[in-house]
Amino acid sequence: MPNLAIMGFFSGELSPKIDTRFDIEKYQRGCRILQNMIATKYGGAERRPGTYYIASSYGSADIVRMLEFIYSASVAYKIESTDYAFRFYFDDAILLDESSNQVVTTTPYEESDLFQLQYTQIGDVMWLVHSGYAQRTLSRTDPYTFEIEEIDFRKGPFLIRNDLLDLTITDPGTMTCSATAAGSYGTLVSSNSVFHQGHKGALFKLTHPRTTTIVEQQGDGTSDELTVKGAMTLVSRGTWTGTFYVQRKEQNAEWENFRSYKGNNNRNIIESWTEENVNVSFRIHTESGMSSKFRADISTQEGQKSGVVKIVGVGSSYSATVEVYSELDSTAATVRWAEGAWSGVRGYPASVTFFEDRCVYAGATTGSDATSTQEKDYPSLRQLEGV
Repeated sequence: MPNLAIMGFFSGELSPKIDTRFDIEKYQRGCRILQNMIATKYGGAERRPGTYYIASSYGSADIVRMLEFIYSASVAYKIESTDYAFRFYFDDAILLDESSNQVVTTTPYEESDLFQLQYTQIGDVMWLVHSGYAQRTLSRTDPYTFEIEEIDFRKGPFLIRNDLLDLTITDPGTMTCSATAAGSYGTLVSSNSVFHQGHKGALFKLTHPRTTTIVEQQGDGTSDELTVKGAMTLVSRGTWTGTFYVQRKEQNAEWENFRSYKGNNNRNIIESWTEENVNVSFRIHTESGMSSKFRADISTQEGQKSGVVKIVGVGSSYSATVEVYSELDSTAATVRWAEGAWSGVRGYPASVTFFEDRCVYAGATTGSDATSTQEKDYPSLRQLEGV
């Protein structure tokens, strides 16, 4: 390495791998060792600040990792992460609540896993990930209160659908759910040995052929409802006078007028739209006095309907108790089912970041913690299905 005058240190320490790369601009502004010093943006280097004793570790823990929780330029906390606990510091002192008690939040993280914990933060919410734990958020609800909660994913992601894993298998196994309505509880039964205790909290998606693809209304009144996620088409017929509405209901909310149409023997409607959300229903409703010649229907070209359930308890390798997150079309057995990509069996993402206001997870081990039986029966479960 040639001897050159160094005019600044803001490139910090340089790797020995670039000892001969004097053509790189940063080479002229760095050094091999910068110990107990801090490089300033002006080029110089100054001694690092000293330290002083604030408190002993929480519970006299031997293993401690410090995390940063920066809410704003003037409000920032230090998080002392120890075995199953976070303790908070503010303004170089332990954070106390309004009753002068230490602010401590219970966590699921063992001390041996603290240094594999990854996080990112926006505002007063921090996202926490570890390959062995479900994703969580740490939220500052007020200056003295922090809450950690498991994120409730409802739309996936999912692994490759069961019947598409190996097309040479003639009997890929079925799933049957005893409940169909969103928000209800039922039993999910598999024809093969699938479930493990680690599946608690996992999602499963079941797909059935649609039993209803169209609802109609003739004359005065209200049609049946059609639950759809995807493309829909409205068609009216006849010579009619009056007003009718396409009404929309999301989840368990009240019916609302989505679109309205008024005619005086002079119009009919052909209109299409796409519904992006799940658990959304549509129907046709007319005002009183609508012509008896009026006819209209709402239809969908979606030939299949998928519903999502979350496992809340595992009874055996063949059955589990579930909560229905998005409506199923049928209680019939189906080979078209997909397992959630994240669970205590499949593992969880190991890193997280935000990109263009979207939360991005990566590093999932998907399938590495599965038993040898599952790896043999479902060799392609590592593949992800598009969400």
